Amino acid sequence: MLEKDVVLELTRLVAERLRARLSVTVVMTRTDDSFLTPERRLARRGSAAAIFLSLHANACHDERAKGLEIFYGGGDHGATLTGGDAPTSDAATLGHCMEEALQARVGNVRSARPGAFRVLPRNPAPSALVEIGYLTHAGDAARAQSAGHQALLADALVDGIAHYLRVSAPPAEKRLTAQDDGGI
Repeated sequence: MLEKDVVLELTRLVAERLRARLSVTVVMTRTDDSFLTPERRLARRGSAAAIFLSLHANACHDERAKGLEIFYGGGDHGATLTGGDAPTSDAATLGHCMEEALQARVGNVRSARPGAFRVLPRNPAPSALVEIGYLTHAGDAARAQSAGHQALLADALVDGIAHYLRVSAPPAEKRLTAQDDGGI
């Protein structure tokens, strides 16, 4: 089993569900089996990208390693947590929204944490990298190939993004004040 085969199909499903459920514009860095350098995958500065999501499947020499992992970075470059695990940056908020949604629908998710992967810290948009499981773990590999599990993952990822967009949006009164032209 190859990571690109599992993840590309999941990415297409997530994009389709994002467009349907959230009425957002989705820009995929690739839609086929082509290679892009990490630099070409980054959201472009000055773009209107609200987030950057990178999906992957993990592997490990220890066949017992399993589960989902979430890393975050980018945007405000100051992703840290307070003592109560409350996110203090847009990237941390995104990571934790993704963690909560995946834990609720899929389970076996490690705590979201800052990541040093090239597409994260240098990204101008708040970013999350999600490892959907270990292809070297028999159970994770079987689930990764299952259409039902991919649908569950896609729904969870869209839930996490929707939650992030809700909590990161400016309060309605601030939007109204900024756009106030004397009437509503």
